[in-house]
Amino acid sequence: MDEEVRQDYEPAAYWEERLRRRFDLTGVGHGSLGPGYNTRLYRARRRALDRALRAVGRDLGGRRVLDIGCGSGFYTEYSLEKGAGDYVGIDITRVSIETLRLRYPDFQFMIGDVSSERLIMEAPFDLILAADVLFHIVDDQAFSRALANIAAWLSPGGVLILSDVFPETTLQTAAHCRYRSRDTYRTLLERSSLRISHMEPIFALLQPPPYGVRASPLWRTYAWIWRYGWRVARLRFFDRILPVGLGWLDDAVALKAFGRNAPNAKWLVAVKDDVA
Repeated sequence: MDEEVRQDYEPAAYWEERLRRRFDLTGVGHGSLGPGYNTRLYRARRRALDRALRAVGRDLGGRRVLDIGCGSGFYTEYSLEKGAGDYVGIDITRVSIETLRLRYPDFQFMIGDVSSERLIMEAPFDLILAADVLFHIVDDQAFSRALANIAAWLSPGGVLILSDVFPETTLQTAAHCRYRSRDTYRTLLERSSLRISHMEPIFALLQPPPYGVRASPLWRTYAWIWRYGWRVARLRFFDRILPVGLGWLDDAVALKAFGRNAPNAKWLVAVKDDVA
């Protein structure tokens, strides 16, 4: 759906270019949609993250937090508001790190690739956040290394919170988007002593679902509409009214009725086992 997708995908260059053009929620979010829509999407992500943390009895207060893919700083601000005791943000782009260092002088930031074998972190962390990041690691070996690195950086009993679609089967919808199945996540997480504790739906209708996901005919039709209708959605008029309407439907009906089974984004919470 993203008109900016290129087939010669080089992650650092791709995101550096996007963020230099737009250092905002559109730059890190759905580039095909407008600023109003992206703002609504991130508000929904935040509310769902609050619900996920409450569900597992955790919070950021006084915790040592690692934010993987800190981007334009949405979850940096979230961590500040929630009273994180020690925050480290990592991103593959220079523009992100240089900008956020100026905005948040009391926090730490570093340029790095979470999937690199050479990346050294001052671990452990109480909580690691990977929001809409891991499905952008399209190489499967790099993806496995990223999860292994994250597990190694977590303290025993620590929490990993990540967001993805978790389809029934792994699906690549664009050069920069590869959605791994829930079984793939479970296998790789358990290999690193991480067990899935909770899944919290973020969207049912509000976020355009990925086209090609294995789902009911109704969901496939909805994804097909978005595949060809995003050009209308980004027009200023629809950018104001469409996310309000769909967001209301999600909050009032859709998330409660079928959010957990919808082929759309969810927060996954995994806890690292205590190891003697």
